[in-house]
Amino acid sequence: MKFCQFGKSQLALLCVFALSAFLARPASAVLMVDFQSGVITAGGQQQIDVFLSSDSPAQDAFFVWDVIFSINEVPGSPPTAGTSVTFVDPMDESFIEDEPNYVLAGNSFQASIPPSEVYGDVLTKDADSLPFPLLSTVSAFDETANGNEVVVDTPKLLARLMVQHELGGATAAEVGGDVFTITLQSNPSFDVAFDGDDGPVDYRVGNIGLITVEAIAVPEPGSFAFIGLATLGLVRRRRRI
Repeated sequence: MKFCQFGKSQLALLCVFALSAFLARPASAVLMVDFQSGVITAGGQQQIDVFLSSDSPAQDAFFVWDVIFSINEVPGSPPTAGTSVTFVDPMDESFIEDEPNYVLAGNSFQASIPPSEVYGDVLTKDADSLPFPLLSTVSAFDETANGNEVVVDTPKLLARLMVQHELGGATAAEVGGDVFTITLQSNPSFDVAFDGDDGPVDYRVGNIGLITVEAIAVPEPGSFAFIGLATLGLVRRRRRI
């Protein structure tokens, strides 16, 4: 019997594709939530956009959304020990007013709340009482300012999330190729993720986001020796001049 060997990035992709296939299986859901993927530098930050689309806009109208975004390890492919990816805190919420493609652009209840009001937070770090372990979470919600439903006739921005990589004592060379997932969870404090006049609107996650830590090329020992010899030669040449 032969066994195939995979690097951690390859194994992570296989696991995520399997999970995505499970989540995207045929169902009655019609609102689709899709996450961008991105490459993050070791110890750096990366923007991840979340989009909302519909295959039947007239039937998928809603006036409030309330979800939890989560970051987790890829099943079966743990990252380098001690490292993680977490949501930036506090989260920049300027997209609800500055981004014309935001799903509630021009009709956001949250945008109408003074910044000094705590209730005005669209994105709140670390949701409480989740029944499963996650590396980092953000609870998020907004609703229409006028109370009327909106339809998603073209793909719209649902949220703009900033994440950061934590080295946790590891080196940049060690963490290259680590992969994390970013997706959506139902908020246990709110029964539905999207609500309309006729009740909950079905949804499903289409593309789970992948956050891949950028691999750092480490020169071979021979390369260091070559650089040293070249530098020495340059010094000698300058002395002769």
